[in-house]
Amino acid sequence: MLRKSLKWREEFGADS
Repeated sequence: MLRKSLKWREEFGADS
């Protein structure tokens, strides 16, 4: 799940 979180951070640029 961490991988997805990192991807979201790269796309959204947020912590969520």
